[in-house]
Order: sequence, then structure tokens, then C-alpha cells
Amino acid sequence: MEGVTIDDGDVLYRRLFYENVYPPHSKKRPGEVNSTAFTDHGDPLQQVSVKLAKMITLEECVRNGRPGQGVATITVAAVKALGLRVRYTPENGTTAAHCDIEPPDGEVITMLQCRQMARAAKVLRAPTPPPKP
Repeated sequence: MEGVTIDDGDVLYRRLFYENVYPPHSKKRPGEVNSTAFTDHGDPLQQVSVKLAKMITLEECVRNGRPGQGVATITVAAVKALGLRVRYTPENGTTAAHCDIEPPDGEVITMLQCRQMARAAKVLRAPTPPPKP
């Protein structure tokens, strides 16, 4: 889709699994996003898949995810304040709203930046616990 602009005030949706949110009994930040939302088995993701909220509804975002997933929001301004960029990449996703949070060319996303993104993110719809075996 040509002509998509991404402004600092735009909101991004990041789908979450249950383990990406501190549990209610946590001594850290109960019910808030933790850094695992931006990592892959402890390693920082170098392309964080997000959806541009002005192009997709919350319901569509949830429906396009996996069962039980929740959604957090983070602003483009918060991402840029960490020295990262948001690139419109509909070819990488399942919807025209797909974007990637990426490091500048030649750099990598660090664990510190993952923790900072987690602190800036807000749970919009909480994920549900996985079924017990």
C-alpha cells in the first residue's frame, strides 16, 4: 500500500503470549509486559513484528493471532526514543498493517532496548493462560 506514513503519535500493536506478561503475584510489575515479548528464547529479536493500529482493529489483530494471545500497545515515539525505527513491511506479515521495529543499519537491538520497550508497552488485552494438561 503506497503512501502509508508512520508518525511519532501512531500506536503499534504487539501480540503477547501469557508468559510475556508478569503474573498477578509477581513482585516486579504485576500485569505488565516483560522483555520476553521482544525476545526469542532470551535473545533480542532483530525484527519485532507489530501492527499499525490505525490500519487494523484490535479485534482483527487478535483474530489474526494464535488462540489465547493478548495485545500490547507501544507508540512509535517510544520506539524511536530508544534509537530504533519502525518500517512499514506489509510483505512480511499477514495484513496490510504489518510493520517491523528494527535497529538502525549495522546495529542490533539489545536486551536493554527489549527491557525498555517492555516498560513502554501497555497491555491492551491480556493474554489467557494456556490450558492445563
